Amino acid sequence: AGFLGLGHLEALSHAGENLLMWLRETGAAPTREMISALLSTADASRAMLGSLEIDGTDGEDDHAELIATLNRLHHEAQSV
Repeated sequence: AGFLGLGHLEALSHAGENLLMWLRETGAAPTREMISALLSTADASRAMLGSLEIDGTDGEDDHAELIATLNRLHHEAQSV
């Protein structure tokens, strides 16, 4: 996504991947909040890909709140 100049998609994907990678590496069970945030990430990614098909961009929404939630959950999980 970054190589293609899709900064919003790149930032969201990176935050989601970090949390998923931590879950996979540690074998920890995801919390309900993690699952909800990851499902929201999938929905937002689909919307961005839809925008890409329509106008060649990843859309106007930077999903900053969702990215902040994913980063917070990842940080909190690492602290436990």
